[in-house]
Amino acid sequence: MRDDSPYKSPAEAAPTVRPRRLRRWFLGGFAIVFVAMLILMNQYYYTGDALVQCKLWQFYLLGMRRARSYRRTSLVQPLDRAAMPL
Repeated sequence: MRDDSPYKSPAEAAPTVRPRRLRRWFLGGFAIVFVAMLILMNQYYYTGDALVQCKLWQFYLLGMRRARSYRRTSLVQPLDRAAMPL
């Protein structure tokens, strides 16, 4: 192999350093698209008897409320006398 070859082995090549600017651009673009989707996108969900349409931010808010109320009932239910076996 000749010494004046433009190709280098991986051991000889300098490690590439990615600037932090690219990470900031990615996170900034992601945040812009995420907020735009929250505001503009519609979400449909089935309640058991009807199909309901709402904005995505409303859907996320409903999901958080549902999860919080489910967690409360699952923690309190074992303490309830009616739920205890005899």
